[in-house]
Amino acid sequence: MWTLAPGVTLLLAKDTWISVDGDASGLHAVGTAQKPITFSGLEKTPGYWHALRFGGSLNPANAIENAVVEYGGSTGGGGEEGMITASSDSHGVKLSVKSATVRHSAQYGIWLGKFAQFNADIDSANTFTANTKGDVYKQP
Repeated sequence: MWTLAPGVTLLLAKDTWISVDGDASGLHAVGTAQKPITFSGLEKTPGYWHALRFGGSLNPANAIENAVVEYGGSTGGGGEEGMITASSDSHGVKLSVKSATVRHSAQYGIWLGKFAQFNADIDSANTFTANTKGDVYKQP
C-alpha cells in the first residue's frame, strides 16, 4: 500500500506509469483543497507519461482525491486508453476518484474496464479539461 501525503508532487518521466496490481497493493492519494497531490510529467506535454494503472486490486483504500492528474495518456503499456486506468479481468478492481482535476491527457482522462468498481459520481465529482479522446470511458 502506497500512501501519499497531501501536497506531494510526482513528476513522471517519458512513457512511464505507476502500476497498482494485485489485492495486496494500493494507492491512497488523498490531498486537501489547500494541498492537492499532483501527478504530472517532467514536460508539460499531453501524452508525456502513460498512466496511473489500477489492475486487479480490490483494495478499498484505492483513492485519488483532491489531486491534479495531468499531461499523461501516452500510447503503449497495457493497451489502456486513459491517464487514470482501472482495468482487470473478472477478478475486478476498485477505485474512487473525487475532487480531482484531470487534464491534458492524450487519451481519455479516466478509462474504466468492464469489471471496474468505482464511485457512481465519477463523471460529476471531478473537473475535466482538454482530454483528447474524452473525459471518462466506461467499457461495456
